[in-house]
Amino acid sequence: MDSPLSRRRMLHLCSVTSIAAFSGCLADPGDNGGLLEILSAEAPDGATVTPSNDERLRSVEPIQTALSRAAERSVADQRLDSSEFSDVKAALSRLPFYERSDPQNDGTLPSGIYLRYNGSTYVASLWPYCTDSILGSAESERGDYGRGGCLDFEERPDDS
Repeated sequence: MDSPLSRRRMLHLCSVTSIAAFSGCLADPGDNGGLLEILSAEAPDGATVTPSNDERLRSVEPIQTALSRAAERSVADQRLDSSEFSDVKAALSRLPFYERSDPQNDGTLPSGIYLRYNGSTYVASLWPYCTDSILGSAESERGDYGRGGCLDFEERPDDS
């Protein structure tokens, strides 16, 4: 015979559920989408440059679109919904990440994933939109598929 749910068990169940729901710990980076940033750049010594027609990138439409825009303007910001973010993250996380190590060239050798498109070199970074709360953070780890951190959803740029 089942005993009725006691008041103590009910409070415990509600507390655990509430903490998980409001903490942000259930939200992974990219659950709210994010931003793919592509910049024209010279490949630094030691950086592996992956061609855009590589099998890991060929069918990822947001990456191909952003590279095409960057080829026209030298820079592209591609807003991504959660599904696109997941696809781009899966593709980029399998590619070599270049970590800038020379503080003298801080602005000229950006960290990121280097790609080649139509004979030019670009550096890609993927930024999730922040889903922080008091009890948790959904910032991405540096070096996984971008520089780390997150962007405020309200401050996201338009596609360029």
